[in-house]
Amino acid sequence: MAIQLYVQAKSKADINRRLEASEVLVGTEYKMLEETKYPLNTNLPTGTIIKVFDKTDGQGVPYAKAYGQWDAGLCRVR
Repeated sequence: MAIQLYVQAKSKADINRRLEASEVLVGTEYKMLEETKYPLNTNLPTGTIIKVFDKTDGQGVPYAKAYGQWDAGLCRVR
């Protein structure tokens, strides 16, 4: 099963622009009572699902507004 990460950003294009500007971005995987953080870099497996959010519900759970897949070779979200 592919990793699913939530990344706080305006859009997939915003993530890619920030990565191109050498900004270090981190995605969070939420599992039952556990959060794991992964940097978006070439070590992240291709095909990882990226869920873009900029808002959370009242309890801090991210509300995804866009979805994409990670391309480790290009270091971009497609």
